[in-house]
Amino acid sequence: MTKRILAWLLAMLVLCAMPHAVSAASPASPQGQQGVRHVLEGFWRAQIPQEQMVFQFQGDRYAFFLNGQPIEEGTFAYLPDGRLQYQITAGPSAGPQGVNRIVYQGQSFAMYRPNGSCITYQRQASQPQTQPGPGATPLEGRWISAGPGPVILRYVFSNGKYFVYERNGAKLSSGTFEMTAYQLIFRHDSGQTVILDYLLYDNRLLIFTSKDPIPSEDPNNVPITFVR
Repeated sequence: MTKRILAWLLAMLVLCAMPHAVSAASPASPQGQQGVRHVLEGFWRAQIPQEQMVFQFQGDRYAFFLNGQPIEEGTFAYLPDGRLQYQITAGPSAGPQGVNRIVYQGQSFAMYRPNGSCITYQRQASQPQTQPGPGATPLEGRWISAGPGPVILRYVFSNGKYFVYERNGAKLSSGTFEMTAYQLIFRHDSGQTVILDYLLYDNRLLIFTSKDPIPSEDPNNVPITFVR
């Protein structure tokens, strides 16, 4: 069994076992701290010939999409002087950290990279969400884990309740949940509670199982991806 598959399996066990509550660490910035909304919060789009680029900033995490496909995820801190510090935690380029410069102007911002290149992004409306009934959230429905490895988990969210099943249909856990702008709060039927960071983009859900944004041999650093 490869290290990657082993790490993914252990991360799954962390999520299903409902450990003590975990909060994501935030870069040292007043506009990158957990629970603090900032001017970059939301979705931003740039259109160049034959390519559409979208940034999603949520809490202290970001995701980057190219032509609708997820390319990169990580943590960030937007500093008062316009610097955007980032750490790539998922994607083909996972590992590096760096600094770009942001010039923010209301409904748009220009991002300058160290090599001098610049792309301007426009704010776009949040992704459309369906509310099937009282107590429903944007997570409503069935989600299948999309990570590597032989184990497939299935989440079902329905009117404030969640259920986790194995591929063979056996139920692993269940309980109630709450959804904030940055976190999912799971309350297991056994009485345990866990708080996890997440990113939601249309029909793709990324759940973070560790507060450590720096990739390492710790299997808990592996985010779990679900698709609807």
